[in-house]
Amino acid sequence: MSRTVPDHIRRASLADAATGRTAVVLYLCLAADADAASPLIELRRYAAARDWTVVAELVDRCGPETTLRDREQWPSLAELLVSGRAQGFVTQSTEMWSHRPGERKRVLDWAADHHTFVCTVRAEQAVR
Repeated sequence: MSRTVPDHIRRASLADAATGRTAVVLYLCLAADADAASPLIELRRYAAARDWTVVAELVDRCGPETTLRDREQWPSLAELLVSGRAQGFVTQSTEMWSHRPGERKRVLDWAADHHTFVCTVRAEQAVR
């Protein structure tokens, strides 16, 4: 019996769940001319220190002031989380998802509704 790509993804997800590995997406939102290499190294190290499996690295090149609906990579991030291929996403700070507190709260609510998590590498004040 030949396995399809979704079959392989499902089997890999089951194996990861059985071994306790957590799949995550690394996400950045940076200006077009900003360096992504150094921040991605920081996020990879953070994930590796927790034995998390990185399933994707997504970088939006529009600047954090851009709304989520106008970001090219945001739908891909959401799909990875909704499909179960990732259990959460890791980013440098809440500023990577939005400068708007209301939008940040909507992201946290959305993550909770979909049983996923958001992890910021840098310590910051709680989102209100």
